[in-house]
Amino acid sequence: TDLSEVDFSVVAQGLGCKGHRVQEPADLRDALAQALASADPSLIDVKTAVTEASVDKFSGATRAKELMRQSPPC
Repeated sequence: TDLSEVDFSVVAQGLGCKGHRVQEPADLRDALAQALASADPSLIDVKTAVTEASVDKFSGATRAKELMRQSPPC
């Protein structure tokens, strides 16, 4: 994509939202927990390799919330 250099977490913060940037898979769980725990709108900018297969943006969103609430990060 032509937008590869944009840090969308900073854009979100500029708009008054919580912004989180994830560059390593190990950091995703913490970013999700923070976003779900916040009362404010949140955006998580997840950097992936161009060759990674994409999945539907909203697939399993309800299940992801359930899992995060059951197993908060240590």
